[in-house]
Amino acid sequence: MSLSTQPTKFGGSNFNEWFHAMEEHLREKKVWKYVAGREPLPAEEDYKKDAEEKRRFKKDTGTWYTEDEAAMGIIGGGLEEWLKKEVRDLSTSKERWDYLVTKYKPAENLLSTVEDWNEVFSRKFDGTSKEALMSHFNTLMNFNGRLGELALTDAALAITMINSLPVTTTGLHVLPGVTCKGRR
Repeated sequence: MSLSTQPTKFGGSNFNEWFHAMEEHLREKKVWKYVAGREPLPAEEDYKKDAEEKRRFKKDTGTWYTEDEAAMGIIGGGLEEWLKKEVRDLSTSKERWDYLVTKYKPAENLLSTVEDWNEVFSRKFDGTSKEALMSHFNTLMNFNGRLGELALTDAALAITMINSLPVTTTGLHVLPGVTCKGRR
């Protein structure tokens, strides 16, 4: 199957679908070998010290960086904006790919699944800023996404998110930076 366009963007909960489509897309674009680490950055010591070898090293290194940048661009183009920020400081396509796989690949064993379930249901928000709240919600979505077929529905996840917020003495959940004015 040939993909003519960029795969669906990864937004935290569709990892397996995104992972397979993105790998195929990277292979089609001939940059998978950089992402998979099968084409390492040329090492200067592998080249002889004569002028011709130095030119070849410079050319090979330039080609490697160009191709790896292309792979990073494809991966970045397949991420929602908030996820792009997570991988922005990683310097190679392999580092970005490995980070995403490590953080978002659904649990494949029972112990990891139980730990992720516990994390989703026991996590409580204790921050005070809107940014901390977004990070908290993203973390909940990430753990839920890792549950794969056992993940909560969107409605159940929304209820879990609301229940993870602090409760005031009036029983209302508190959102940072949001004020509610009652009737007088």
